[in-house]
Amino acid sequence: MKAPMGLLFRWIGRLVVAVVALLAVSAAPILFIETRCQAPRQEAGIDPVPRVIGQAPWRRPEIQSYLSYPEWYIVHAYEDFAGVVKTRDEQAFDYAASITGFWSSLCDLSLRSTRQDAMSFDMKSMLYTIGVSFTAEMIVKGTYEETIGRLAAWWRGPVKNAEDQFATDVSERYARFLAQTPWYEFPFAATVRRFWAEAPFGRDSALRSVERRFALTAEYGVKAGYAALIAQAAGLAPADLRIRSVVGGLDAQALGADPRVKVIDETDGAVVIETDRYRAFTLLIQDLVAKGARFREIAGNRTALVTVLSPIERPVQVSGAEQLFAFPLQARPGWQRLGLAVPIDKLDLVIQAAKAAGGRFEHLYDY
Repeated sequence: MKAPMGLLFRWIGRLVVAVVALLAVSAAPILFIETRCQAPRQEAGIDPVPRVIGQAPWRRPEIQSYLSYPEWYIVHAYEDFAGVVKTRDEQAFDYAASITGFWSSLCDLSLRSTRQDAMSFDMKSMLYTIGVSFTAEMIVKGTYEETIGRLAAWWRGPVKNAEDQFATDVSERYARFLAQTPWYEFPFAATVRRFWAEAPFGRDSALRSVERRFALTAEYGVKAGYAALIAQAAGLAPADLRIRSVVGGLDAQALGADPRVKVIDETDGAVVIETDRYRAFTLLIQDLVAKGARFREIAGNRTALVTVLSPIERPVQVSGAEQLFAFPLQARPGWQRLGLAVPIDKLDLVIQAAKAAGGRFEHLYDY
């Protein structure tokens, strides 16, 4: 009896050491961010035009637009992953590039934001937590898929199993889900049950079926447990789901005709509106700009981070916009995601420039 117990404790000890080592490696970039990605504070000049939206909770710090991107970087990474596995297997995705992209973008945005204000402890804690979690996931998933997953896919051949197709469908659904909803609300536990109930076993390759069932059950199961913990923490400080903007170019009646818009006030030839945030807000901005609207403020700010997608040989350039980063898209070779710090009153020019370059306006990071 002692021998089996001793063996069990040894394996538990090895697992603990492995987890600690994984977290240590995943957290290593934090030291770089803290030492190399901080900029001297620049004193802000006197604003000659008072902000229309000046009171909490509607007025939000400008740096939140930049520092909201790392969360969205992970959303975009899953979109890229879903695009890759739609036609190829999981080992075709560049996990290392996703890790370095997260931390390099955080460095760029930290340099930009700390020129204006220091990051709060809560903000740093959130960014570093999601960065370490994402890095650890990519290390584990990448290591597995490059070894066992690659071997099983080679043994299976070019035709995907039912388990492969199920995973592809989940990846696409998960990427769409993240565009408007926090990741921890995704039904991972129900997905495991659906997987075992709906995916027929061994239709093309029994070995690949066994391997995929182990890998996907472990992945969805671990995420289900972690999501439950994160959901409890998030419930202590729920996110604001609405945002206010100041818009010119359209009158209150025209703006209020859109069911997504709540008119709050009229001031100085402009209209204060209240809308949903996140991806819904980005879509609304483009629709209103197409009708002639010109945004003046968002959450009491006159500058925001936006991303546009464009062919690499045709980058989007707008006078007054500052390029902060550029990353190639794995799912669309020859394309890139550009991060631009843009004056709010030039959003229409960015949207037009993206179209002219053959690309599209992707997202405004809404404080």
